[in-house]
Amino acid sequence: MIFFNSNATKKEIIHLRIKLKTMKKIICLFVFVLVITSCTSDSEVKKDNFDIIGKWDWTSTSGGISGTTITPLTVEKKYTLNLNGNYSYSLQENGVEIANGTYTLTMEKSIYSQKTERFITFKEPEFPMVNGIINTYENRTVMSIGDNLYDGFGSSFEKEK
Repeated sequence: MIFFNSNATKKEIIHLRIKLKTMKKIICLFVFVLVITSCTSDSEVKKDNFDIIGKWDWTSTSGGISGTTITPLTVEKKYTLNLNGNYSYSLQENGVEIANGTYTLTMEKSIYSQKTERFITFKEPEFPMVNGIINTYENRTVMSIGDNLYDGFGSSFEKEK
């Protein structure tokens, strides 16, 4: 609480009020900048998608509490996932496009490895696509996407030649 000198002139009181308003604005701005700069995200965008670009044939999906495994033979369908360099995708079932949209790649903590790994999120995922940790293996000819959940599902793909 600020006490005013009873002998202060009207001009001095107005000047003091202006100073207080200015200080209040500076403090609010400082707090705002502090809050914005101290916020961090658990996921950070990773732009590298060069290793996943291409056409990928689905080979299996497995997981869940029962440990179910589904393959093209068990469902009598062939799925092809086309991942493009501009972060768009399309999904074909037996050669007919059934879904398309965009995807994002971020870095998120894996519940399995406890490390930060690349995470793919499809805008509207369709079977056999899942949102999850994405990796490529065997000289970028095999790809896996596993949802980041205990007892979750994971899908495997092989790159078309």
